[in-house]
Amino acid sequence: MTDRFDALADRLADRVIERMEECLRQRDHPDRLLTATEAADALGRRPEWVRAHADELGVIRLTDGPRPRLYFRPEEIKRRRNGGIADPPSSDSR
Repeated sequence: MTDRFDALADRLADRVIERMEECLRQRDHPDRLLTATEAADALGRRPEWVRAHADELGVIRLTDGPRPRLYFRPEEIKRRRNGGIADPPSSDSR
């Protein structure tokens, strides 16, 4: 019986995450978050760079695991873009 409840809870959690992501992707939503690719575009960097500096950029992880879904607050990305991050851009920054 517990296995069935665990499976149901996992499916429900996945649905909640999907709906949250859908809401947060809406461009006009006031609480919309940026994906790693969108954050990279805003910073003039590659998505790989954003993922490597995710914690410095105030990442919000909606899932766990080896490839978590990473999201960023637009105002934090804008602040970082205007103020910079400690390390200078490298030759592979873009």
